[in-house]
Amino acid sequence: MAITREKLETAVSLGFYNEIKIWGTNQKNALDHAGTDVMPLLGGAPPFFKAAAWLNFGLDGTEKLFPQSALAQGIKKLTIPIAVANFAVEGFNALYRNEMEKSNALLRNDYNGIRDQFRDTIDQTILRDFINTPFSAAARKTLVSVFSKRLNDLVDEDMAMSHCQGVIAEAGLIESSSKAIEARTAEGFGAICRKVRDIYRGTRFAWGHNTLIQLDPARQHCALWGNKPITVYNPIKNKHQHCGPHSTLVAMGSGLDKERFIAILANVSNLKVHHIGRWHGEDTTYLWPEANPRTIAELVIGFKNKGISDYTPDIVAADARVWPRTLAIRRG
Repeated sequence: MAITREKLETAVSLGFYNEIKIWGTNQKNALDHAGTDVMPLLGGAPPFFKAAAWLNFGLDGTEKLFPQSALAQGIKKLTIPIAVANFAVEGFNALYRNEMEKSNALLRNDYNGIRDQFRDTIDQTILRDFINTPFSAAARKTLVSVFSKRLNDLVDEDMAMSHCQGVIAEAGLIESSSKAIEARTAEGFGAICRKVRDIYRGTRFAWGHNTLIQLDPARQHCALWGNKPITVYNPIKNKHQHCGPHSTLVAMGSGLDKERFIAILANVSNLKVHHIGRWHGEDTTYLWPEANPRTIAELVIGFKNKGISDYTPDIVAADARVWPRTLAIRRG
């Protein structure tokens, strides 16, 4: 007995949802592994530095979960994960709408709690929110259009759902390798942790008489010794210059501009950080606004309303390969 188109749509929704849940489980496990394997980069830093790492990772999660090295291996298997992750990141950002909420999160020192909040947001996105997004609707529409030629051969919703999941896997529409997910999560989280570590090294919380300097490239300052022009180091250009970005001392030795410092920790993902280590414990860390384009965010905008329609030929080919297996399982 053939199923109706309405039942096919229901089956596709369930199959699509099941495959995303598998990815979500792998992604959440990868976050746990990052906490174990990558967090040691921050060593003996106080808890609020570790909280800053997780907070910034969650706030910039779409970019950090999908670094450039992942995109170089192909976008097809990442399109759906990127769409899900971006929706979760939007939800995580909604929890920390302003600088005060970010500061309070840091000062609670509960860095594992921030990680768990990000994990829970991914869960909530998959279990409740994502299925109703324009991307999800467009993706399911593409799958239904491919499977509609099977209406007279699909005998029930279970068969249709199983076939849908098989095609999604065969076409490589969702990254399935837990090791690959762990690797790119570690890469993205590691990038944040290294920034936070270098900020830590420029403060009194690390050993030595250290200095933390914030630069503003939009404001120029020319250095003088009395009335005589002198040159100072400009880390943005990596050379000494008479005129360069305006600098603000955030920390030196035991001194600390706490309000500015907390604001910096709350926005690490938007900063470029340059650390100069010295063997005698007088490290200097410079930081300034990050100028790199947000590649992933642009991708999300590009495919938000068209789902996976670009991969229709791959889905059609996968459907043809999977169908004999679907029939064999059914005849069982």
